[in-house]
Amino acid sequence: MLIEFLLRLFRRWKRQRTLRLRIEFRAESQILMSPASIQVGQSIVASAIPFEADGVTQTPGAVVSSQSWSVSPSTSVVEQTINADGTATYTGAGPGTAVVYFSGTVTDTNGAVSTLSSSATITVAAPAPPVPLTASVNIGFSAPVAEAATAAESAPAAPSAS
Repeated sequence: MLIEFLLRLFRRWKRQRTLRLRIEFRAESQILMSPASIQVGQSIVASAIPFEADGVTQTPGAVVSSQSWSVSPSTSVVEQTINADGTATYTGAGPGTAVVYFSGTVTDTNGAVSTLSSSATITVAAPAPPVPLTASVNIGFSAPVAEAATAAESAPAAPSAS
């Protein structure tokens, strides 16, 4: 009787599959690793990806909800915009390094619920200085038109070859 009870209890127990979250950055359809590097004025999108205990395998079917994003320092390095799909967009505001924090609830396909958090780093570089397109300038001097005509009239005639 005790064994049957324990078996029923074990079958009802919901084992957590998702034990880690990783923040993934995307810029122009490219995945960037943490620390992500951008320049002032550039933007990247961050999303939280649930992973199993090994930290390598994405948890199939896991749903992330109750998402909370924050950044430190607040707006001196990056500006944060929370998107409707639960991702966050970060735009470089000034040179420096910012840390992005995420907290959310993950529900696995078996119904197990866990609250997890993660952080990642964004490095913002100053924009590159513009490359000069003009290497040098030559200045040429010429006589004004009226003076040039007078100079031509008063010049001695060149000897002719006969």
